[in-house]
Amino acid sequence: MAYRFRFQTLHRYRDFLLKREQIALGIALRNLEAAVVERTRAEERLGSESQQCEKRQREGMMVPELLACIDRIRALEQHLLKMEREVADLGIKVESARRSVLDRERDLKALTLLDERERESHHHEARKKEQDQIDEFAILGQGRRDDGSGSLR
Repeated sequence: MAYRFRFQTLHRYRDFLLKREQIALGIALRNLEAAVVERTRAEERLGSESQQCEKRQREGMMVPELLACIDRIRALEQHLLKMEREVADLGIKVESARRSVLDRERDLKALTLLDERERESHHHEARKKEQDQIDEFAILGQGRRDDGSGSLR
């Protein structure tokens, strides 16, 4: 019985670890999705800012305005690069979280299979003992009949 309790405790703990890893994966996916959206917005801002600067440059702008425009574009490019690195890092974290979830699922499945094998072994042993008892009772019953029939002759 103590084995059963320890096994159930271990099973609940492994199930908890699996759920914790699944939550971490969900958070990592949410963060990745948010970073992808932010990167897309940065790309759109960079594109629109570039178009506006080109339009104003064609219309004729002063040098200070042109330099300010170039600085804004560079800042947006730096932000876009930062967002691309962040997306790449988050992608790595998501893959790591997926591997962790798969490992936890594999551990839990192995534990479940071990439990099933243990139960099957226990049931097999119980059936074997029961059959041995039935055989023993049958042998004793046959012996009594033999002893009883021999005394009547």
